Amino acid sequence: MSIFKNKTLVFLLIILGAIAIFIIWKFPPEEYKFYPKCFIYVLTGYQCSGCGNLRASHAILHGDFRTAWTYNPSIFFLAPYLLTGLVLQVFTSKSEKAYKIFSILYHRYVLLSILFLMILFMILRNIYI
Repeated sequence: MSIFKNKTLVFLLIILGAIAIFIIWKFPPEEYKFYPKCFIYVLTGYQCSGCGNLRASHAILHGDFRTAWTYNPSIFFLAPYLLTGLVLQVFTSKSEKAYKIFSILYHRYVLLSILFLMILFMILRNIYI
């Protein structure tokens, strides 16, 4: 059920996540060039549905939610969804209820719906920018 049966792996992922959060908090993506560039934007000049998420993450970590919304509003929906999935994944081997919730949230139709909405968002953000 759970991919997080190994406690060492969970600990390592928590440490790596904390390091990544610190790096995003400390080094603004607008000022530092070591962050990866979006290959879709580089190739086409169009913003993908993920463009701006690093800048939005930086703004959120500094409490600037309005600016984060202008960079990419999808982070306010996707980040809690993915974080909930990660937490549920940790507990699915211990709780049948967590497994049921995880199965509903990550059902293939839910994932396909999210994919459709992200593609729609990508199209609309490039039309109305």
